[in-house]
Amino acid sequence: MYRNEAAAIGPGPIYALSLGPFARAAVMPFVLPSPALFGGSAWGGQILKWIGAPSYHGPVLIRGGKLTGRGGLGFGAGPVPLAEMDVPPGPPGGVGLNPGGWRLWPGYARLRSPGCYGLQVDGTTFSEVIIFRACLSSNPLRQTGRCRSP
Repeated sequence: MYRNEAAAIGPGPIYALSLGPFARAAVMPFVLPSPALFGGSAWGGQILKWIGAPSYHGPVLIRGGKLTGRGGLGFGAGPVPLAEMDVPPGPPGGVGLNPGGWRLWPGYARLRSPGCYGLQVDGTTFSEVIIFRACLSSNPLRQTGRCRSP
């Protein structure tokens, strides 16, 4: 995957990629949990993919939290989200075939409530922070990728 094929945020060499206005405005519309999503978990969520520049092949540790009030930020699609995402070192390509040596990791951000969130992305040669706002989205069956009007 070439970075310019999709809009992503972050200072690099690891970038976050999601739906809707995420890359343009650092806003992540997310859906509340339902029996069909995330195994009936109390956590809602949204797709959150990661892409790694060809210049970095080391391990990556991704953690996060809510910056405004109580609530957490987890990862994965299971009923209980993971507290962190640990990506082992690897050659260019990662998951899937990505031209240009980019690595790609699929995943989900798991949230309980709207607010301001921070992601800390650490590698052996860098540490970066990505800040975004989460807002409630439309019904999961008809997701628009936009924030729901209050």
